[in-house]
Amino acid sequence: MTSITDRMRQLQSLPPPKARKLGVLAVRSLAPAISTVLVFASGLVMLISTATPDYAARLRLVSALEPVTAIETSHFLTSLAGVALLFLAFGLANRLRKAWRTALIALVVAAAATLAKGFNYEEALFLSGVAGFLLIARPAFYRTAPLRSAPLSRGAVLAILAALAAAAWLGFFTDKHVEYRDDLWWTFVADQSAPRALRAAVGAAVLTLVLFAWRLSSHDTRPPVPALVDTTQVDAVLAGAEDPKPDANLAYLGDKHFIYSASGRSFIQYAARGRTWIAMGEPVGQGAERREMIWAFRELCDQHGAHPAFYSVRREHIADFIDCGLVVAKIGERALVDLPAFSLEGAHRSLLRNALRRCQREGMTFEVVPPEAFDALDPQLRAISDAWLARHSGSEKGFSLGRYDPDYLRRFPTALVRQEGEIIAFGNLWLTAGGQTFSIDLMRHRPGSPRVMEYMFTELILWGRQNGYAVFDLGLAPLSGLESRRLAPPITRIGAAVYASGGRLYGFEGLRAFKSKFTPRWEGMYMAAPSKWRLPRSLGDTALLSSGGVLKLFR
Repeated sequence: MTSITDRMRQLQSLPPPKARKLGVLAVRSLAPAISTVLVFASGLVMLISTATPDYAARLRLVSALEPVTAIETSHFLTSLAGVALLFLAFGLANRLRKAWRTALIALVVAAAATLAKGFNYEEALFLSGVAGFLLIARPAFYRTAPLRSAPLSRGAVLAILAALAAAAWLGFFTDKHVEYRDDLWWTFVADQSAPRALRAAVGAAVLTLVLFAWRLSSHDTRPPVPALVDTTQVDAVLAGAEDPKPDANLAYLGDKHFIYSASGRSFIQYAARGRTWIAMGEPVGQGAERREMIWAFRELCDQHGAHPAFYSVRREHIADFIDCGLVVAKIGERALVDLPAFSLEGAHRSLLRNALRRCQREGMTFEVVPPEAFDALDPQLRAISDAWLARHSGSEKGFSLGRYDPDYLRRFPTALVRQEGEIIAFGNLWLTAGGQTFSIDLMRHRPGSPRVMEYMFTELILWGRQNGYAVFDLGLAPLSGLESRRLAPPITRIGAAVYASGGRLYGFEGLRAFKSKFTPRWEGMYMAAPSKWRLPRSLGDTALLSSGGVLKLFR
């Protein structure tokens, strides 16, 4: 109590502008909770009002002023408004603007109906006061998401059912002396409350079932703009980006939404899976704008009732995400080959050297063709891709992985492996500004070419070194490098267990073993989310987003 008193004195001692600003912030932070309680109480009051008889004197007054049908209709509307207010209260708890608007309408309707059914001015004054508070608290309800974007929690469902059960019990207790008859349903007399209470209870029950079915049904929180790629602006950002990752080129895939910085020199590319909005990598562009972009994405998600997540975050940028209120967890390691130091000389490179020479003796050759050469090669590459997908019983991916899409692939150089002049393997190359890092994206080869990928990677490393690149990014080894220690976070221990036992489903260890042939340095990659409880869900949504759904997850 002393602490609260001290804080009030500090607030009073502040200059008027600062005190006013702090007061607005306090109201804005407390308004959703207060509104939830007041609106839920309003709904309960309306249900109790319909379950119990009105004052006889007031009812006679109302009967003299309006027909019985108006009284009956008002009574029925009061019960429906009460149920609506119970549900809307939890929309207000989520700061939904549409819940705020609908609650105001429901309060006005309920106040008018309770006056019309029995001149219950006390209830009408209470409802009017609640509506007045909502008007004052309007800035607190800023989220533009749909009403059912926030599923009802178990506690909310129990609270609604308890309120309905209490009102129903009170109604039956009040009218327990009335013997049930079929004609009660069709009795419309001003001085008999039991028929009205019975009809109101049934109406409330039906509306409750309808609202539960509507609210509990799944609803995706869609981003506010369509996923359209402004290639001119993306080109400009990537051309001037500071230390971009090669996977920033996924911006051209056409399956993501974008948020740009005020300067237009940075962007975040993201996609939605249910209520999780997942950014692919860190903000791309200027390092000085990174934190502001993270905050902008968080605020955009908050406005639309979505949960933000960042997939594939580098270790050196973790501090920016923590400073923006996010938590991080390791999701794997990416393999990086330092090209200036790479050589095929020495005993430790004998396996790679021998494999390269063996493939060359078998007639394999390697080349990188420019983007404008893709259209002429499209029929041959399409046939290889289709054969590869058929052999692996697979389907095209997305989000964090490229797919065979001519509009996408013709933007990049293509690495080709030929054997006796015929193309047997290909992959598109991701290049970065400044020529520092490059990587390979989509990789496909003809069946019956077991060593072709090893040959292609070796040749790509040599090609990158000859063309002045500093690093060849071999990509992510998912769940690699996670600790299974007892004190490690649960998500880390689960990931380590999946990595150790999930070989038959995905081949985690085999993927790392293949990349280890090129003796890369391993760099941890992370996922960022608002809380540790959102991390597993965010990682699962990312996997489903990349694969195209549950059925395609392991294909």
